Amino acid sequence: MEIRKALPEDIKTIADLEREIFCSPWSSRDLLDAAGSPNAVFLTAAEEKPRAYGIVFCAADEAELVVFAVDPQYRRQGLGTRLLQALLSAARERGAAAVYLEVRRSNAAAQGLYQACGFAVCGVRKNFYRFPAEDALLMKKTIGEDGC
Repeated sequence: MEIRKALPEDIKTIADLEREIFCSPWSSRDLLDAAGSPNAVFLTAAEEKPRAYGIVFCAADEAELVVFAVDPQYRRQGLGTRLLQALLSAARERGAAAVYLEVRRSNAAAQGLYQACGFAVCGVRKNFYRFPAEDALLMKKTIGEDGC
């Protein structure tokens, strides 16, 4: 499976995955805006169509992983790790010294992936998520630390 920059023709498939996976999905317009942002790295893992995707926004020496998802049929195969590695490398190339993300407190699978890649919990955002309401764990990885 190829990891590459997300293309405009990928947006419909990615938006479909967003609606399937997330309670508050990004719209096609949001995804297109991110793809066109000079501060964003928007990558996908694709065969014939995207099976995983992620967006990192970079500013100064920090980056934030704002969306990351793997098609449920392609989970637990190492695809998420490969994509996350590519996103972290891209953030490092843009000068990021640290990457942050939020993850649902109940999402143990995602937390496990992030921890395996060197992220650690550094805070809690109360009631960050809606539909259903839930706290987010704020996680941070210092670029260059072990993992992923």
